[in-house]
Amino acid sequence: LFSLINFLYLATPWHIWIYTSDKQGASTNAQAILVLYGSNGKSKNIKLERNSNTFQQGNCDQFEADIYDIGVPSKLRVSLNKESLSASWHLDRIEMKNLKTHQQYTFHCGRWLSKTEDDKQIIRELPAEGPGISRSLPIVQYIVDVYTGNQTGAGTDANVFINIYGDYGDTGVRLLEYSLQNTDKFEKNQLDSFIIEAVTLKQIRKIQIGHDGTGTHSGWFLHKVVIRQDDQHFEPVTFICNRWFGVDKDDRQIVRELPPTQNLNKITYNIKIKTGDVLQAGTDADVHLKIFGEKDSTDKIPLTTINNKKALFECGSIDNFTFELYDLGKIEHILIGHNGKKFGAGWFLDWIEIDIPIRQEHYRFNCNRWLDEKEGDGKIEVDLTPSDTINKSNLIPYEITVFTGDKAGAGTDAKVFIQIYGPNGRTEEIPLESKSDSFERNSIDKFKINAPDIGPIEKIRIGHNSEKAFAAWYLEKVLIQRYLNSKSDRSKYLNQIKTSDSNIEEYWFNCQQWFDKDNGDKKTIRELLPTYDNSDTSSNQKELTYLVHVFTGDKLGAGTDANVFLTI
Repeated sequence: LFSLINFLYLATPWHIWIYTSDKQGASTNAQAILVLYGSNGKSKNIKLERNSNTFQQGNCDQFEADIYDIGVPSKLRVSLNKESLSASWHLDRIEMKNLKTHQQYTFHCGRWLSKTEDDKQIIRELPAEGPGISRSLPIVQYIVDVYTGNQTGAGTDANVFINIYGDYGDTGVRLLEYSLQNTDKFEKNQLDSFIIEAVTLKQIRKIQIGHDGTGTHSGWFLHKVVIRQDDQHFEPVTFICNRWFGVDKDDRQIVRELPPTQNLNKITYNIKIKTGDVLQAGTDADVHLKIFGEKDSTDKIPLTTINNKKALFECGSIDNFTFELYDLGKIEHILIGHNGKKFGAGWFLDWIEIDIPIRQEHYRFNCNRWLDEKEGDGKIEVDLTPSDTINKSNLIPYEITVFTGDKAGAGTDAKVFIQIYGPNGRTEEIPLESKSDSFERNSIDKFKINAPDIGPIEKIRIGHNSEKAFAAWYLEKVLIQRYLNSKSDRSKYLNQIKTSDSNIEEYWFNCQQWFDKDNGDKKTIRELLPTYDNSDTSSNQKELTYLVHVFTGDKLGAGTDANVFLTI
């Protein structure tokens, strides 16, 4: 009773004129419902009582209504009730007069409210024109992309609806009826897009989405919703859900309110892509990448520009990209490929690395295959899971000193790399690069890196890519200084060796061999064992020779011309 008295005290009387268009078939016997929005909020539903003579073609019908003080009007939403699904109405305009202020406002329509005409909608939003309004708000089209999840039974047969909230009110509850892509909506792992026409909301703040629980399979797993404007004035707004909507699932809710994911800060993803060294490995096609995380996934990201560099994905090259993305959580897998267009589209992808500094995570995805319609299985897109995942909070510093020998032609212009092995694993191949010329005859080159703490160093793998005219290299020895932290395992062999700093372990690797594909044993990559001091004394570990038998299958086309490799 108190609420009713309070409403009557605050309510403002309005006079309403409804103009039905003078157009064949414009009349309706359905009930019309209005909601008025203004600077102070919105009204409740205003149901216009009808009789047999209301809303006839070319007529004007008048009504009185008490409406909560909404301030200066901004828009009017008019709809037909759900029982009027077979009814059609062509509304010309609505005029409303505030009987307290005597200010009158016009809401132009000129559209059908119909399930069979126009865009088959029985709801319209009309911007206000009148006193205190310098410029009417525009009507915009919101494209609502709904992503159903990939879980078993994720799809639904129920009627799904959405209400979008923004700075200028909301759209009201809208049924998501007409998918732009599919006849059967909301199927497992499916994207359905819908158009919602409304007076602009400006910045979108939240959505309410759910279903009515009807149908034999009403339970629904919603992955996310993305809302974008057709005119592209605003960036798309993403709403991550990853929840069930079902009376027998999760928390048994079938309607949820979701805040924008954009309220979360974007984080940096550094992506490094290595094209293989095989003949014609590079590509001129358009390459794309999609990242799947435990929280969310990206759209396909085009990898087309990089610091204004024109030539990407050349043979043997490493291309670096940086993207600001919403936190995807732990990366589960990636999808990478190209569009197969342009001459020489075939691409040999060696590996991909994704580094996420704020999460202190580093992922490596080994590929080592052709993405080429004319090679192998003909695929130009491949799904990869992480080969290695490194938590960078476990990184420690290493200083690597490389001694090139004092022999004629000992220096190299090739790209040198090193890989360090220990009881806790191994590092990735680490390029040894500097701004000055490295690996000259009788030179000493130092490199400081951060790499995973793999424990006491057991061996290294060092070599070069054999490129350039003067690739041959004579390596004298390597010194690695391992900087320990409080959690590091210490070498039992080095306990008696004193260094200037007790938190530094020094490992010496004597080599005194050529890395030359044309001479000697023709090796360009070698494994070296530590001597634990700067002498020529070998470790108590010995190198062995392994004879490897490889059996190629007896199937048509089973052979390959590619470079085959093996890690034991």
